[in-house]
Amino acid sequence: MTAPTIPFPTPPATPLSGSFPKRWWNPEIGLMNEPTVPECSYPFDPLCISNPYLVGGTGITIEPGYEDPDDEDWEEHQVLCPTSKSTTTTTTKPATTTTTVAIQIPTEIPLIEGDHTNNTVSCYKKGEKTEHGRMESAAKSFCNSISKIMLKRKMVNSHDYPFDWNGGIGTVTIKISLEILHDTCEYLYSETSCLKYLSIPTDSCDCSGINNKHGGTVSNNCYTWRIDPQWSV
Repeated sequence: MTAPTIPFPTPPATPLSGSFPKRWWNPEIGLMNEPTVPECSYPFDPLCISNPYLVGGTGITIEPGYEDPDDEDWEEHQVLCPTSKSTTTTTTKPATTTTTVAIQIPTEIPLIEGDHTNNTVSCYKKGEKTEHGRMESAAKSFCNSISKIMLKRKMVNSHDYPFDWNGGIGTVTIKISLEILHDTCEYLYSETSCLKYLSIPTDSCDCSGINNKHGGTVSNNCYTWRIDPQWSV
């Protein structure tokens, strides 16, 4: 038996006040373990999952008391698979000789554009004639028609542009074409250069006035451009 070596502390002058929180649940000792029904037996809770870790792979909740075909078989889960054994077989083959043949892929020759400094013009000087405005209008329509076309290697692209009135005498159809002369050539489209090429037979021929144009061709090492007014029946 021992006792404190110092006197007991003096109690505070003001007595303690307050109360403990109200107890919301009052445990009672029953005669047996409760509840006496299995989990999820309450009929108004259809989403209850009795065994959350054994839900089928399809995610469908099975009514309590029914077997779920997708449940994991825990007895099989505890069975270990036999350890696989690997065997190595060495086979000796006779030596073979391999010959490698290099395949040479020909490099594509880059295409060239026409050299406009070597342009030569040929004037028709006869046949059907028309006004300068119609020649210019047909040229603009042609240049617009080839703006999205691949113009390379040997080919011809041509269009006809009919006009209902021609200087008071009959009607006229203006034929325009671009011919790529060689497989080594291409024309990289530019509206400015297209209109320039077609203006050469218009402006460099029949220079006595702005109208009475018979058209002609302009050619260089890659292209031949043609603009030709013809009488329409």
